[in-house]
Formats: sequence, structure tokens, C-alpha cells
Amino acid sequence: MAMRDKKMFRGKNLVIILTYGGDDVFESGAINAIRSFQDMCRYVGANVRGIIYGSAGEAGEIRNNRELMEKAYSLGSRIASYQLK
Repeated sequence: MAMRDKKMFRGKNLVIILTYGGDDVFESGAINAIRSFQDMCRYVGANVRGIIYGSAGEAGEIRNNRELMEKAYSLGSRIASYQLK
């Protein structure tokens, strides 16, 4: 990544959203992806304002997870308030 490209993310508010197959975030390897995204954001100076992750076996299945959808909605509302300040 060129230095000028790195600077374009500095100070930006980002969220990490990840779905994965399997029942366990550690056994599936999803935790490695989350940590990699966190490391990349730290490297470019971006602010990780939240992380949402959940397991799904088939396309579209995640939308049936009411608890996760509520967390995602709440996070979206929080992020919108950061953007408006």
C-alpha cells in the first residue's frame, strides 16, 4: 500500500461485519479474519467502532438471527451518530 493510500483511511470510522460457516468463531477461523481486519485498520489509522459477527450455514440464513440483526441495527445507529458529529 502506497503511503498516500494509507492516509485516506486515517481517522475514518469503520465497522467489521463478518459471517462465517461453522458453529465456533475460533474453530472456523473467523477470529483470525477479525483480528486481521483489526490489524489492518490499526495500520492505516482507521477507528474500528464496532464488530458484528455470526454463523450461517446457507446464504440468507443470517437474517433469521434476530439477536444479531438487533445488534447490527444498534451498531448502524451508533455509526450514523458518529458521522453526524
